[in-house]
Amino acid sequence: MKHDVKAISGLIWGLTTVTYLILGFFFNLWHPAWILFVLAGVIIRYLEFRSKHA
Repeated sequence: MKHDVKAISGLIWGLTTVTYLILGFFFNLWHPAWILFVLAGVIIRYLEFRSKHA
């Protein structure tokens, strides 16, 4: 189960980075797009919590 969370975590961080760069370069939304990293961190922490207490 822990390996699944690590794989999903890597996928989430990768998608977050790509989304951030797309929003920044194509739409010039650098400033508001940083919140994606906060949201990704919260989602990953939640997944880790659920995997430990499931």
